[in-house]
Amino acid sequence: KDAQAMNRQYSRKISELEAEAEQARAELTEAQKQLQDLEVQGSRDAADRSKAQECRRKIAAAQSK
Repeated sequence: KDAQAMNRQYSRKISELEAEAEQARAELTEAQKQLQDLEVQGSRDAADRSKAQECRRKIAAAQSK
């Protein structure tokens, strides 16, 4: 019984981690797309530079997970 309970606990944890990894991949993909769009536009105003910096930060955070 203890082994079965532990197995269920580990299975739940694995499922949670897999969902977290999938979410991180989705966030990474979205941040990379946004950054690419900003770079293609080539806009140099402060708002776009700020958005690009935020995308780079999100990419770095997602890659470190």
